[in-house]
Amino acid sequence: MDRIAPPIQWVSRFGFRLSLSALVTFLFYGQSFAQWICGHIPWFSSVADKVIIPIQHSEIGYELTISIFPNLLGFGLGVYALIFSLPGAMNNQKIKTNLLNADMGYPLLMMVLAIIIAVFAKIFDGQHQLAGASFFAFIYCLLLLLELISLIFMSAASVINSKP
Repeated sequence: MDRIAPPIQWVSRFGFRLSLSALVTFLFYGQSFAQWICGHIPWFSSVADKVIIPIQHSEIGYELTISIFPNLLGFGLGVYALIFSLPGAMNNQKIKTNLLNADMGYPLLMMVLAIIIAVFAKIFDGQHQLAGASFFAFIYCLLLLLELISLIFMSAASVINSKP
């Protein structure tokens, strides 16, 4: 049976991206969350007014997700299939297929989850918490997309360098 990584490795792997996504989401949707979560703290509203960016349209998160991520998901799935179909690409010992599956599968799965959240946010329009969750998923998936592009580049470089 395979072992599961300890929590500190999970935090080191996902902590920065999740924290950055939460910060950006708070900057855009903080007024809604401030009223919903901490409306009774008097000093919080004065700080939030100076830090939080006011937005006029709460649908920015799910509209961007619904319009952009299906294309990016198709690109990611195409590259994922292409890597395994290249002749001799997996003969290189530097590329471990299980690690490649996890590193490519997780961002693609998160894109699917972000699209699902965005669809529900569009169905239940006016729910600021759902719109904020959709925006959080959008930012998080953009950060995962950068990691996916880096992985594709490193895999291609490894295959090219292994050829005689």
